[in-house]
Amino acid sequence: MSIILDEVRRLLKDIRYSGISINGTREIQNFILTFNICNIDSIAEEEAIRDYYNKYIEDYDSRRELEHTHYAKIEASLIHEMTRGQYFSNLDKAVAVNNFAKSLNISEEEVANFINTFNLSNFSSRRNVIFSQDCISFIQLLCRPNKNIMTVVIRSSDALHLLPIDLLFLCYLMKQALVYHNIAGTKIDELKVIIVSCHFYDKDSNIVDRIINNENKSSDLDED
Repeated sequence: MSIILDEVRRLLKDIRYSGISINGTREIQNFILTFNICNIDSIAEEEAIRDYYNKYIEDYDSRRELEHTHYAKIEASLIHEMTRGQYFSNLDKAVAVNNFAKSLNISEEEVANFINTFNLSNFSSRRNVIFSQDCISFIQLLCRPNKNIMTVVIRSSDALHLLPIDLLFLCYLMKQALVYHNIAGTKIDELKVIIVSCHFYDKDSNIVDRIINNENKSSDLDED
């Protein structure tokens, strides 16, 4: 079973039976998905999603290659923003302390010793944020001792063709950002995805019906 695909099927069902028709699509709005990252087995999820794409949609490896540059940009942007925020936050503090110390005639050695106490491993800033004009338009990673939370806003998502692989990437992204910066994970780390416009195209209705009709079967590869 796949946690990601279970959510995608639930979403497709909601769109199919509760969505509105607009611009050649069927759509629901402001759909929220929540994942406990510790429950996501990335290898198993990718295998299930690979089989799902190959059966219902298109060649998985081709789609993954098509999205590779986009995902690499997002990953680099988030990791860089966390690094930049950490550096400039502490640099600003150092400048302020240095200027204040000069007014009190405190020695440079004392100032340097104090500045060296700044915690460069504290990523608790609320500025771990990136923006984009792409469909994945906002990401914020909030790092806390009790729970890390990554909130993502997707302004528009093709729930059939793109959402499964996007969700797989976002799960990977959160784990990778924590590992890269050596941030301790917790058992309740959370990925929350808000999809403003969630839809599939009318021309894909037959594919969606096949997926919905197969949802109770034992395997994603069961034949129709």
